[in-house]
Amino acid sequence: MKTSTNKIITYTAVAFVSAFCFLSSLQAQWIGSGAGGSGTDFNSSANWTDGNINGDFSSITSSATVQMTGDASVTDLGFGYNNSSVSTLDGDGIAQRILNLSGNLYIPGNGGSVTIGSGITLNLGNGGSQSFIYGSGVSPSPAGNLYLDALITGGPSTLAVSYSEGGRGNVYFRNDGNSFTSDLSVSGRVYYTSIADAGVASSLGAGANINLIQGNTFTYTASTDQATNRALSLGAGSSGTYLGHSGSAGKLTFTSDVTL
Repeated sequence: MKTSTNKIITYTAVAFVSAFCFLSSLQAQWIGSGAGGSGTDFNSSANWTDGNINGDFSSITSSATVQMTGDASVTDLGFGYNNSSVSTLDGDGIAQRILNLSGNLYIPGNGGSVTIGSGITLNLGNGGSQSFIYGSGVSPSPAGNLYLDALITGGPSTLAVSYSEGGRGNVYFRNDGNSFTSDLSVSGRVYYTSIADAGVASSLGAGANINLIQGNTFTYTASTDQATNRALSLGAGSSGTYLGHSGSAGKLTFTSDVTL
């Protein structure tokens, strides 16, 4: 049974944890820096096994910094569940580089850490659903981390941050200018630096609805007052859901109806 209430919910500082996992269906792979080669140019076909720039970085086994020297479009972007390296994908500092992503983004595992830098605009598709996902069937430990400093734009109807059984991973939304208009569905670990009203840019974009499902962590990490009128729902299997505030100060307030 679902009920709604329009009581204001306010949280102050604490940090929590949850889990998700990854399996990619990507094919051609990166062979540049971190994967046995020395190339760092994302846009160079010489740094991909068949010359096809497709966004599969699951071959990276050591730390690497990869730069986009132009705009590009890929279906999926993946970093490998056994990736224990610390890597960065960023622009070249000459211009803001646009990476159009029409499919899913696969989160690193096995303690790996990937930062998509602020020199990139990560442009999602329009309509349908996309996922930032830590796939299924594997259980690497410790959790991997995905730091999103990129400006995220676009408008899939739903952006799901999710995990499958046995896996773990963390996603950090850290660009307060994100304007993606998607509803957010969370069944994993999400950390964010800002949230605003529906239609207003924030690190969680400008969508209208947030659905927390299947046990998760949903934690505000900064230290200023934040309030939102976005509709918040606790879906099926959400008994392990945590809404947290890990900053040193500030209040986090949900003023909208909450659906249980």
